[in-house]
Amino acid sequence: MEYIKLNRKIMEWEWYGNINTCRLFIHMLLRANWKDGRFEGKVIPRGSFVSSLPKLADETSMTIREVRTAISHLKLTGEVTCRTYPKYTVFTVKNYCEYQSSDIQNDSQTTGNRHSNDILTTTIEEKEEGKKLKKEDTNVSKKKFVPPTVDEVRAYCQERGNKVDPQAFCDFYESKGWMVGKNHMKDWQAAVRTWEKSSSQSKGAPAQKRYDANKGMMRADYGDMAEYEKALLAN
Repeated sequence: MEYIKLNRKIMEWEWYGNINTCRLFIHMLLRANWKDGRFEGKVIPRGSFVSSLPKLADETSMTIREVRTAISHLKLTGEVTCRTYPKYTVFTVKNYCEYQSSDIQNDSQTTGNRHSNDILTTTIEEKEEGKKLKKEDTNVSKKKFVPPTVDEVRAYCQERGNKVDPQAFCDFYESKGWMVGKNHMKDWQAAVRTWEKSSSQSKGAPAQKRYDANKGMMRADYGDMAEYEKALLAN
């Protein structure tokens, strides 16, 4: 029998009363790997799994915005972490082994049954998941663009090791309705890479300073932000 362990203490959890957050967390427990696996040359460890916001929304019958909010809650209290790549995201349930460990074992159980009690048997099948992701990639142009969160942009910038300001990037395109010229943005990662390139080419250019109320300090931004958009349109 394939199942996960769920302690009654979950009813004392601070997000238990939040239907979407609780639902998504339990879904992540079901989706997480019960043993280390590999996907596209990367090790996906026990307690982690490969997915995306649209896929999670489809699997839980939630909207992408609801999924994003629930993930923010789980990240805030340390239940979940995520690492974003260009085509997918690796989600990790922290302390997964603690959730799925067994304190009491029935002496009548066989070794195989005890193993089943201690682990989550729902895993990623590499070949099947690979086919699904490739199918998603071929249909990406048909899907509606989903604006990234500041955390998603920050994670991508940290992965690339650039100096793009995630907050400035999101604020700029949020004010433009996520439009590039007269067209809707299709790939925000590509936009980040263009900012990265434009930022390096504009090194030493005069910058404007503005007051950041959140940080209580002056921040420097490039004076002509439209140059970034021109660079995007030129690609």
